[in-house]
Amino acid sequence: MKKKSTMVLDKIMQLNKGVIVIYIMLIFGGVYSLFSLPTEFYPNFDRPSTETLTVWEGASSSEVEKYISKPLEDLLYTLDDVYKITSNSSNGKSVITTEFNYGIDADIKALMVQNEIQNILNDLPTDLDDGPSTSNGLAKDEVISYNIFGNELWEVSDYAKNTLKRELEGVEGIGSVVVEGALIKKIDVALNTVLLSRYDISVLEIVEKIRSAHSYIPLGEVKTSENNLSVLYDGKLKNIENIEKIVVRTDGESKIYLKDIAKVEIGYRDLDTIYTVNGKNAVYVKVLREEGEDFIEVAQRVREKIEEINLQLPSAIEISEGEVPADEISTSVSVLKSNGAMGFFLAIIVIFVFLRNLGASGIIGISIPTSFLITFLSFKFFDVTLNMLTLMGLSLGVGMLVDNSVVVLDSIESHVSKYGKSRKTIEEAVSKVISPITAATITSVIVFVPIFMIGGMATEIFKDMAFAIIASITASLIVAATLIPIISETFSWNVKNKGIKLESLKYFYEKILMTALRRKYLTIVTAILILFSSFFLITLIDINFLADSDEGYYGILVETPRNYSLTKKDELTKKIDILIEEDHNTQWYSKKVSDEGIIYNVALVEERSKSAMEIRDSMRNTIGKVPDAKLNYFLDAGYGSEKDIELSISSKDINLLKRNMDQVIDSLSKVDGITDITSSYKDMLPQMYMSIDREKLRDYGLTEAELNEMIAVQVNGIDATYLNSENDKVDIVVRLNKIERDSIKDIRNIYVDLPNGGKIKLNQLVDLKIRSDLTTLSKENRNPYFNFSANVKEGYRGSIVKEKLLATLNEMKLPHGINFRFIGEAEDQSEVMTSLAVSFIAAIGLIYFVLVLQFNSVCLPLIIMGAIPLSFTGVLFGLFITNTNFDILAMIGVIILSGVIVNNSLVLIEYIRQLELQGIGIKEAILEGGKERIRPILITTFTTVIGMIPMTLGVGQGSEIYIAMARGMSTGLILSTLLTLIVIPTLYYVFREKAYQRDKRSECSKKSEQPCLQ
Repeated sequence: MKKKSTMVLDKIMQLNKGVIVIYIMLIFGGVYSLFSLPTEFYPNFDRPSTETLTVWEGASSSEVEKYISKPLEDLLYTLDDVYKITSNSSNGKSVITTEFNYGIDADIKALMVQNEIQNILNDLPTDLDDGPSTSNGLAKDEVISYNIFGNELWEVSDYAKNTLKRELEGVEGIGSVVVEGALIKKIDVALNTVLLSRYDISVLEIVEKIRSAHSYIPLGEVKTSENNLSVLYDGKLKNIENIEKIVVRTDGESKIYLKDIAKVEIGYRDLDTIYTVNGKNAVYVKVLREEGEDFIEVAQRVREKIEEINLQLPSAIEISEGEVPADEISTSVSVLKSNGAMGFFLAIIVIFVFLRNLGASGIIGISIPTSFLITFLSFKFFDVTLNMLTLMGLSLGVGMLVDNSVVVLDSIESHVSKYGKSRKTIEEAVSKVISPITAATITSVIVFVPIFMIGGMATEIFKDMAFAIIASITASLIVAATLIPIISETFSWNVKNKGIKLESLKYFYEKILMTALRRKYLTIVTAILILFSSFFLITLIDINFLADSDEGYYGILVETPRNYSLTKKDELTKKIDILIEEDHNTQWYSKKVSDEGIIYNVALVEERSKSAMEIRDSMRNTIGKVPDAKLNYFLDAGYGSEKDIELSISSKDINLLKRNMDQVIDSLSKVDGITDITSSYKDMLPQMYMSIDREKLRDYGLTEAELNEMIAVQVNGIDATYLNSENDKVDIVVRLNKIERDSIKDIRNIYVDLPNGGKIKLNQLVDLKIRSDLTTLSKENRNPYFNFSANVKEGYRGSIVKEKLLATLNEMKLPHGINFRFIGEAEDQSEVMTSLAVSFIAAIGLIYFVLVLQFNSVCLPLIIMGAIPLSFTGVLFGLFITNTNFDILAMIGVIILSGVIVNNSLVLIEYIRQLELQGIGIKEAILEGGKERIRPILITTFTTVIGMIPMTLGVGQGSEIYIAMARGMSTGLILSTLLTLIVIPTLYYVFREKAYQRDKRSECSKKSEQPCLQ
């Protein structure tokens, strides 16, 4: 009776033409999927979040925290599935980010949050300018940016905001278009306090008159015999003359117009950002994609739109392409694709060298791309994108995809050479190996199952990569079991040439193995010592989250005193402008000056001898120190980057924190090995505080709210209404003349309108004092915290520097209630590494379970798995000799290796056991089995290692990201394979000897057909 596997294979062979058609359809589907799959750099692994924004102009950071952030935090903390709540309360603004557990729909949560906020609106200040408004906190990704130049900044601003922005927002796939550095037009109503006093007119009265003068009122409907006509009153303000002629007061027959007491003119709001490119004023336009849209396709659509716009561009306007993240993604992905293709061709060459058979090599060459195309088709069905991690998984899988095909083809060749070519012969050949290659495939893919189950960030980062490897290896099994037999039957090739015999190597290996078996305990002890050496290597290798990638940019963040004006900040950094411009590595640079600081973004020329990291460090020395400024250097393109080290110091008591922060910062700053030091505690700003005499306020019949409103109108200004222009709405801003609010003395002399008429000066009601306060109050889960951040100096290990920082904090013996921990990348690293370690242990457990089921043995799987710890030693050794850091991708490499190495051990031990069943002695079976199986093991190892050479060498942009994984896997596979060929047979020999001695007097050793190793 035929086995089920033979029956299934027989049916497949009978329907060979139909199977070929199915594969052709799969190939076409895979090609279509390859060119239609969205492309991105990384899969999104940010937690779902919402952002609640509230604007309260004129309020200090402490007021914002007390009256807005705190009640909102208390509310948000009651929601389900909350992972973390972070609030930032700054002058005039509260931003609260609520992170949720993975799997939660942020859009739905945003609606829930907004509904909950409605219940506490009465508890919030009544004079809020905007919000609270809640939205999905997931940031849209930048695709491409443009720098807009012109003769006049107002002209460029108008074009960027009112023409270019609208044109680009109509492009398919665009989420939003952000314009920075543009002037915003307004109409100033500059009040004269002397004239206000003369006519006894209050500022609030003027605001109300302007608002009432701008109206559009439906008055009803007139029905005629022919139609119905709506009656509308159009009292909208249309120009400055309309505004100037607003009647503020009528005194008998005389009228007081707005122009009599105020100057009305077109102006621009104070710039919140000064943006320059190569020292020239510009407006920055950033294009963001809709979530799920393809970066590269969206960028192409935008470029096509810009080409159309350029044909109609005003002569005074110039549009220049700036930073293009889509191109960086495209280049990095293309490099990885090229490395994968190169690895594929190198693997085929290795196979041909071993097999010395063009036909057999060609069949295997067909199986690999077929498996890949089936994988791409599965990407389409499961919404997996083409990104660095999925492509890494496929590139690493080139060698693993070969295994099943080589085993099947080798079996077919062997049977055909013995029994002649026939369908029955091919079916028997395949059915003989289908069980072991299925077991080997299960062993290879089962190591990834825990990644889907551990949850958290590790799952979000690596689930696509794990899926890619599982899908490709599974596809390779299906191809090997179905397509290769059909091709083998259809086409003929020379089966007499069995490739490289490796006789010299086999002889050499036999001698080494004989020595190892003769000195078995020395061999095992040596292996254990090699394993323990890895613990020493761990102390010599730095550990980080992900390697820095050279994307052709570096940046500088310049921190200055917060009370410096934008113009003063700009002038302060002119020296940096010159030095950056003079550097021959600079292609172009942008400079963004804002209240938060100055950020340089430097694009480097493509042809350069140094990496972006080296140029960044060189410029740090070149620029040196700048008076009144602190310089921080980063590598990523864009506006800002996390530093190497970020430390959070928190407490429930903000005052306790403040009392100790100076000491904390001073002590941490002295730790050797850090640079670019910053702290949120040092972010102070002089502010004017007003202490109200409430008794006098009551005597004059005023409330605090009325007083605050009058002060806010005169000092900060108020948008009374707007004027409709051709393209947009222009705000009408009521405010005191600049010369009457330019100093502390001016503020003290502001007039306050009394309810019963008349005015008094502000200094009669309040006491004004200047004191420095934090510009931003930050809290996490309702606990205040300050950040201490720094970069690690060149030549220092980040892990050791972090240990020094923690030791310094512990030595300080801070008061009870102050806590500290690493955040940012270090926090993510700790979470992901812990999850991957758990995943690795679970993977080992699953491998053991599969092997126990396969061999019905408890001890034998332990011997087969003995190579796993040796592979870890190989990974660490490779990273050490290449001076490469151990990161989360290297850890994934360790997990992948565990499956590959077990397969090698499995191939070896399984064949040795088959020889034992034929009556060959233990030692002879080990020597013979080792000689026979060294060839397929070396084919697997060399195809995998050589296939990874392009990735190992770090060729091309973005290669820094995966170089640790490639190098670790290559050396880990080489070392563990060498040790597998020696140590695993030795372990098997020792255990078999022990089993034989234990069982030699039992019936088991005489009657059992299986080797007695239970």
